[in-house]
Amino acid sequence: MLVSVIVPVYNDRLRLELCLTALQSQTYSNFEILVVDNNSTENIYSVCEKFPNVCYLFEPTPGNNAARNCGIQYAAGEVIAITDSDCVPDVDWLKQGAKVFGTHPEVGLMGGHIQFFFKGKKPTVAEYVDSICYLQQETYITRDHYAAGANLLVRRKVFEQVGGFDDRLMNLGDKEFGQRVYESGWLLAYVADAIVFHPARPHLKALLTKLRRQIRAQHKLSALTGTQLPRCSFLPYGVRFFRNVWNDRNLPGWREKLTFAWIMHWMKWIAAWELSITRPKHQ
Repeated sequence: MLVSVIVPVYNDRLRLELCLTALQSQTYSNFEILVVDNNSTENIYSVCEKFPNVCYLFEPTPGNNAARNCGIQYAAGEVIAITDSDCVPDVDWLKQGAKVFGTHPEVGLMGGHIQFFFKGKKPTVAEYVDSICYLQQETYITRDHYAAGANLLVRRKVFEQVGGFDDRLMNLGDKEFGQRVYESGWLLAYVADAIVFHPARPHLKALLTKLRRQIRAQHKLSALTGTQLPRCSFLPYGVRFFRNVWNDRNLPGWREKLTFAWIMHWMKWIAAWELSITRPKHQ
């Protein structure tokens, strides 16, 4: 079973090289790699030419959904595996994914585990928040019926049936696509052993930037699909939240606990504000 690995990239040379190096060490041998340069100002081709089995593609339309579609168009595999340029796939990533598709013909889409890694030996408070708030792949699969694009494998037959990613969405294209696959009748699977490592965002500014970007994408997704926006209250978290923070061993000191609580409330209030706006300014 040939697997086509698609890696969209925009100005991320150093981390792309780490990603491609990890892909060279896969225990599964029957795969190709397609790097899709999403109109970078950096020289992405010079990174790709260091690796013998990497195909360089160029997609000028901005957004990782357009880049993914470009890669799918040129991919030859029966299975399409998608990750991001800042990710480091585990050596058994493709082996575990191919095994699922080989033994379960009813599975059309699978999401593997996304394991966060940190700059230091221990996470900063912001990194810890990122690691528990985002990219919770098992929850995405079982509750929300999609898989994050950092670790996403799909049968080619699925794309032929339901189409590709919606490139009108700059974000949450993986969510819209996955839910479309689910509604078409294919089974979605979470595979804990198909692991991709992902860097945690180290600063509050990066967390808030991601939060705002995703919520504004949710506005557009809701408008395209005719679904209601999720709700978020301005009210502070309750007693249970603070009890859990106090007992959290990942937050050893009172400064870390207070910082964590402050970040979580700051994100909650920004989410509530953004979701209360019926039309984002950028639209």
